[in-house]
Amino acid sequence: MNSTTAIILFIISLVAILSISRKNLWIAIIIGGIILSLASNPISVIRQAITKTIRPTILLLAIALAEVPLIGTILESDLLKLFNTLGTKKATILGPATFGLLPIPGGAVLSCPIVDHSLHEKTDEDKVAANIWFRHMLFLIYPLSSALIVSTTIARIDIIMVILYMLPLFIISIIVGVLYYLRDINGSMHDKDIEFNRKLLLPILLILLAPMIQIVLRVSGIDINVSTFIAVSIILLICVIYYRVRRKELYTQAKRMKIWNFSLILLSIIFYAEIFLLVSEFFIENIPINIIFLSTLIPFIIGFLTGRVQLTTTLVIPIVLSKVEFMSFGLFIMIYTTALCGYLMSPAHPCLVLSSEYFKAKIADAIGRLLVPCILFALIGSIYGWMFHIYFC
Repeated sequence: MNSTTAIILFIISLVAILSISRKNLWIAIIIGGIILSLASNPISVIRQAITKTIRPTILLLAIALAEVPLIGTILESDLLKLFNTLGTKKATILGPATFGLLPIPGGAVLSCPIVDHSLHEKTDEDKVAANIWFRHMLFLIYPLSSALIVSTTIARIDIIMVILYMLPLFIISIIVGVLYYLRDINGSMHDKDIEFNRKLLLPILLILLAPMIQIVLRVSGIDINVSTFIAVSIILLICVIYYRVRRKELYTQAKRMKIWNFSLILLSIIFYAEIFLLVSEFFIENIPINIIFLSTLIPFIIGFLTGRVQLTTTLVIPIVLSKVEFMSFGLFIMIYTTALCGYLMSPAHPCLVLSSEYFKAKIADAIGRLLVPCILFALIGSIYGWMFHIYFC
């Protein structure tokens, strides 16, 4: 097949993904992959992609991603009580950040009362922006973040090493957020009706224990996907036993949250990425895109337009992989941080929409309050990643 036809099919696949994803993301990605497979021998390409997608380690990772939201819904109540006992700045940072790690429906709204209480003197738009900013910065370093897991999986790089290299960026992101949103905040939001109880620390300990188990197993030589599955399964089991969650209740929560979607999104993304790599030789070499432009501005724009980090990295990482011998940590950092920044201020970002609705703030004004930190951090991440790419690879 000639390169022109392949490029047209690629564009059609992107349009299909962006259009259908409004209804169902994993179905959209699968359809996009099937369309893209037409650039070569579709039956052979799809067969190879499916074989790569249903590897045992990938299936275990998919199961782990479905378990995470169940952990979140079990810990939700105690987490809310804990943050009502903390000081203003701590609650504003830790509240959104912790709930951001738990992909539960309407999760952004759970931390809104905490932010509203601690930033009562701020504008509604500032409250929205602060909730969004601190909710998502741990995505840079939390090893059980679905966005980070999916992105490193399709980039074929070690998630633990990525986290170590992005740790300085995480620290910078917190500093940027504190200086921009919390600089003039004083006082305490301690709720006198809620006494601090050491038992309230259990949810935090469990959230921290999961990545610790994951890292220990990985260092011991166990596959990272298997390590993730074991770590998440252990924490879910502890939660079920400690909180005495009945099987029927767990089933009800799983059904309500449609946890299978988390697994199917991962599998569809890997399916698409494998197809892309198999057919990319037909058209990528004829697309004159600078690698810096492709790793920075493009992810930022797609993240802003789609309101999804995983979808952005799914589209961008395979293109970058087709233009380089391997994905360097520096290039990955550039792609991931810029995609994250575009996503944060996207009008298609569900967390932004829900937070704006809660605070009765105008979305455009909330985006305006996110604009400066997002652009600044995207620039910092791009420079840091490029320097890392040049000097450390």
